[in-house]
Amino acid sequence: MTDPGSSSSSEPSPQAPRRRGRRKTKAERRRERRTMIIVGSVMAVIVLVAIVGGIAFTYWEQRRNSVDPTTVTLSITDSKGKSVTADPYQACALGSTDCAEKSMTKISLPKDGKATIDVPSTVSDTQWSLLTIYEDNAKNDESVYKAKDKKSVTIDGSKDGSRLKVAEVHAVLLGDKSHGSDSSDDEDAYTMVWAISPE
Repeated sequence: MTDPGSSSSSEPSPQAPRRRGRRKTKAERRRERRTMIIVGSVMAVIVLVAIVGGIAFTYWEQRRNSVDPTTVTLSITDSKGKSVTADPYQACALGSTDCAEKSMTKISLPKDGKATIDVPSTVSDTQWSLLTIYEDNAKNDESVYKAKDKKSVTIDGSKDGSRLKVAEVHAVLLGDKSHGSDSSDDEDAYTMVWAISPE
């Protein structure tokens, strides 16, 4: 027999009432929006500063590496093993009318001899070329070198019996505008020529 005073196990137990989250006040929502706006603004400023800093560093690095093209020299080892410095034969800023030619660099180079031309990194870090001109124009030759591809070349006193008249190194360098250009830019491109001829 079932005790009438006892509760039946089949009867559902009463559920506790669900608690609803407290609704935020308008003032709290305004504070949250204001905080999000401030955080977003700070992040935007950080990104902007990083971009400007990167641009400024790149500009500084370029300016730091800028040279006066008229002071860039080549080193030549002649047939006797003597080292000779070659100054620019011509340094012409693009758009400039002042492109005067200077003296060629004379070296000891007999008809059956050889000489080595060493170019500085200022030149070898860009594309440059070597033009060799002989008494017989049919023997003339030009070699073009990619940036960082070659830092020295050897020239012969003659080619197939034809005497070397002049060897020219050509390059385009960046230089400060104060070195002879009328441009308003900070840097200009200069077409450079170094000319070497046998004594």
